[in-house]
Amino acid sequence: MPGSALQTHPLVKGSGTGRPVVMSFQ
Repeated sequence: MPGSALQTHPLVKGSGTGRPVVMSFQ
């Protein structure tokens, strides 16, 4: 599950730009 790995990254949690990236992968 690549989505879970991305959520674990601090950049995804800290940066707002990380959120849309995770949605794109899903």
